[in-house]
Amino acid sequence: MNSLNLSAQSFCKEIGLTYHNDILKELVKYGLVSFFKVGRKRFYKTADAQKISDMLHERKIAIEPTDGRYYIKFLSND
Repeated sequence: MNSLNLSAQSFCKEIGLTYHNDILKELVKYGLVSFFKVGRKRFYKTADAQKISDMLHERKIAIEPTDGRYYIKFLSND
């Protein structure tokens, strides 16, 4: 049985990225994912991981490093 929720590290692994807190903060900032906390740990929906993976593969978004931080860039569908 697959888990319905993922830890931050597992979420990044699920979408094929190395864990960086900046990436998750950006995804939350733009409303692309949501999380809930249990103690100090944050958990993300498995469905959100699939949605972000699809958006990356469909080139709707890109994750770019700038000055040692990671940012979400929305790409046009031209």
